Amino acid sequence: MKVFRNYILIACALLSIVSCEEDEKLVQQVLDNFTSGTFLRTRAVAANPFNAFVPESPFSVTMEVQTADDQVVEAIDLYFSFQERQFDDGVDRSVADQLFTTFDPTTFGVSDRGLPEFTFDSTLGEISGFLGLTAADYTGGDAFTYRFEVRLTDGRTFSSSDVSGTTAGSTYYRSPYAYPVNVTCIPTGPVPGDYTLVMNDSYGDGWNGASI
Repeated sequence: MKVFRNYILIACALLSIVSCEEDEKLVQQVLDNFTSGTFLRTRAVAANPFNAFVPESPFSVTMEVQTADDQVVEAIDLYFSFQERQFDDGVDRSVADQLFTTFDPTTFGVSDRGLPEFTFDSTLGEISGFLGLTAADYTGGDAFTYRFEVRLTDGRTFSSSDVSGTTAGSTYYRSPYAYPVNVTCIPTGPVPGDYTLVMNDSYGDGWNGASI
């Protein structure tokens, strides 16, 4: 009986070793596929959406740059794109990413947390003109997107395709890298007529008592 118990103890020990090795392999796989990135933390976003009737409609975003200890930001590129969602005439006027400008990190200010910070301001007329669009090319329901891409001195880049949903939409580390700005058709004066207001619950949990 004693010999039998010894066999059981040896078998349990071997199983523990195999289990530990499997756990270590799993942890190593996670670490091997984990990359520490650069955060463009959203500090403020103002004037969203655009009014299709007002080319001066503004959009502004303030971002704070935070990197890992061994990362150095070489530049931050800003791309504009347009997504047409109304195809009344059967023509898709969408425009893919176009590089608008490049920011030099040495020109950034300093946030109240001691990190690099910068603000970008623009208007509907500026972004649509850059993309070669006129007021007749967009209407309510369409959208323009501002996409930022961080370039590091080691050759790596980080943008909206590199972040998880948790990072992109979290309260503190909100770092989506991309900001879609919807276009609305808001009359600029007393225009008589009947209007239909279409409201959508994007989250899916109902209006929760909200009203307009």
